Amino acid sequence: GRFLLNFAGMGFEAFSCFLAYFQHVNETEEKLEVQAQGRRVRVLKWDLHGFETLWEITLKSTDQRVVDTAVAFLTDLHLKLGLQLARQRKVIWEKFVDKCMGIMTDSLKQIQATRPGVEVAPAQTPPVSSAEQSIARCLELLKTFLDRCEGKTSNRLEETSYGYGGSSVNVTVVL
Repeated sequence: GRFLLNFAGMGFEAFSCFLAYFQHVNETEEKLEVQAQGRRVRVLKWDLHGFETLWEITLKSTDQRVVDTAVAFLTDLHLKLGLQLARQRKVIWEKFVDKCMGIMTDSLKQIQATRPGVEVAPAQTPPVSSAEQSIARCLELLKTFLDRCEGKTSNRLEETSYGYGGSSVNVTVVL
């Protein structure tokens, strides 16, 4: 059976462990090329293990360090494609934008169902519901994606490193 994890409460240390495991598993399966102690990646095959979990963490986390790192990493996974995937770039990018738009549409419907007549929360207020947070997060993902496509980076993203710093991480999986 499936079990649910509390991604909203995931701290940076737990996320760093997830990221190290994500990189290790996908590198071992030759789906991801990892360089510079995990700070740079190149996607070799698109069927990455843990990809949907990364999306969930990105959308639900309330820890700003986790959010910044997850947004940067998820964006890089869509932009830094190996030679085999480079030909599929347009399709991969369209799916990324479509996924963000779909999440925002679904979230807006949730907001409208709970607060009839309300389009979205005023921009100056922080997101109060998970639906509002999902909309804000998708907008952040799209902005980061478009900025990076145009070669722009913000200071915050330049400082964001999603590598686990080469620290030794031992993970024991019991089946």
